[in-house]
Amino acid sequence: KISVEERVRIEKAMQKAGRFSNIIIRDDLSEDEIARFTANAYRFPDIKLSAQLYREYPHSELTSHLLGYVRRVSEADLDRLTEKGLRARYINSDWIGKRGIEAFYESKLRGQLGLNHVEVDSRGTELRVLDRQHPVGGEDVFLTIDLALQKAAFEALGNQNGALVALDPNDGSVLAFVSKPGYDPSLFVRGFDEFTWRQIRDSADRPLVNRASDGVYPPGSTLKPFIAIAGLEENVRTPEWSMWDPGFFSLPGSQYKFRDWKKGGHGEVNLHKAIVESVDTYFYKLAHELEIEKIHKYLDQFGFGSKTGIDLPRE
Repeated sequence: KISVEERVRIEKAMQKAGRFSNIIIRDDLSEDEIARFTANAYRFPDIKLSAQLYREYPHSELTSHLLGYVRRVSEADLDRLTEKGLRARYINSDWIGKRGIEAFYESKLRGQLGLNHVEVDSRGTELRVLDRQHPVGGEDVFLTIDLALQKAAFEALGNQNGALVALDPNDGSVLAFVSKPGYDPSLFVRGFDEFTWRQIRDSADRPLVNRASDGVYPPGSTLKPFIAIAGLEENVRTPEWSMWDPGFFSLPGSQYKFRDWKKGGHGEVNLHKAIVESVDTYFYKLAHELEIEKIHKYLDQFGFGSKTGIDLPRE
């Protein structure tokens, strides 16, 4: 049976499709549905059954934010493709990469459509094929991801939401790329009802947000070594210089206390100890003496605030 919603969708698709264009009435049929239609196919001469490949994502949530997913092309997609001069590479029932690697490398993975030049009668019935242009497969894309490490990173986050990225220090290639929670990309390929979509979209855990590349977060104490480098380069500090840490730091003329993570402080602290024990107050004082322009100068050299250039959309 065809629901009211499906009927409306089909009617809209028929209005937008060209005279000789095919539209999809329903996909992902069960074996029983295929058998019943085949037995009654003579009653529907303008409807045909055809097999089609579907993208499978065997690792589901584990690689969802990395690989992304494909979906049927939308009107917005077709408009965008028309503007870029790529509309001829797609038909109305095609798939297109929407997120992740699927979206970023869409033009490489895509390939080229085949083309049949056919003779038809006045009703549009195909009589014979005059010419045939065979389709061309897309390119292969090989990732640097270590699947075992990807699984370990995913499991390390446990029940927590967060992101974990592992890079090869030799060349910067990405070995693991995890954002949690993820989602099942196959849902977007097979389709889902409005209720399921709302559950995903409105979830407080925001499973569609790629925390590893889309999110912007304070760097925390990972910033301290770079502040130390700025202090050394600007001769504001030497490795031997030390200070007494009472467990807090106050700006000149202020009584407000910026607390260290360790109640009571770390005692006498030099640069080495400040990094080893992650002494907050040492770097509060150093940052105040450097001031924002010098801090920005050095952080900029290390790429803070800049895009990494990772081959994923929406960084």
